[in-house]
Amino acid sequence: MIKEQGIRLMVIGAHPDDCESKTGGIAVRILRKGGSVLYVSATNGNAGHHVMKRDELKQRRFLETRKVAEEFGIQYHVMDNNDGDLQNTLENRNRLIGLIRSFKPDIIVTHRTNDYHTDHRNTGLLVQDASFLLRVPLTVPDVPALEYEPVILYMADGFKKPLPFKPDVVIDTEEYLDEKAKMLYCHESQFFEWLPWLDGELDQVPKDEKGRLQWCRQWLLNRSKNLMNPEIMKTYQKIYGDKAKEKLISFEAFEVSEYGAYVTQEELCEIFELP
Repeated sequence: MIKEQGIRLMVIGAHPDDCESKTGGIAVRILRKGGSVLYVSATNGNAGHHVMKRDELKQRRFLETRKVAEEFGIQYHVMDNNDGDLQNTLENRNRLIGLIRSFKPDIIVTHRTNDYHTDHRNTGLLVQDASFLLRVPLTVPDVPALEYEPVILYMADGFKKPLPFKPDVVIDTEEYLDEKAKMLYCHESQFFEWLPWLDGELDQVPKDEKGRLQWCRQWLLNRSKNLMNPEIMKTYQKIYGDKAKEKLISFEAFEVSEYGAYVTQEELCEIFELP
């Protein structure tokens, strides 16, 4: 299933930084193996701040995505929908269909539709509603329809109702932790201002680059710790076998969506070149 030219990965998140925090490890892995990665933010992220105004924040967050694109060789597209206002509209669906067809991904990764944030839920719905239409030529006829069905995966989350996240593949991303931290470091408005303010930790944010990179690294480690559960560990151990670590400190996990191409766990392991 692995193509000679490498896997084409498309991650569709709701906000700038969603893709990096959930898939930065597999993105680096795929790029190193000669593949291509496109990050799409379904909103412009112009509400995620406690001080800045929307127009100023929109421009700042766009520039933050440019830093990620330039440093890591990731293609990055930001849709011009206001943060917090994303709707599953025909216009947004058609724009997304055009983006997907133009990139021709092998794998699409997005949010599940049960999640704390309205933009996350609607991003997942947009991908689901676009999925079948990707191959329908008379829908968005100005962009040629795909002749195949991409695999669609959901990012890991901790929500349990109506159904908990089911890990079909778990990838050890410890070796990519530093690169992933650098991705988050590019999003200064979020990881050193907005999120610490929300958490009441703004006075604890380091001022120097080394300290801030360590801050991002710890944020990622905490994310993996919070997502860890017996099902994650069971799937990881099944995939890695005798190569599995006793303690998995940094990982990315994904659930197969029925809206995409059928794929087995063995095929996912082949795609990501896992043991």
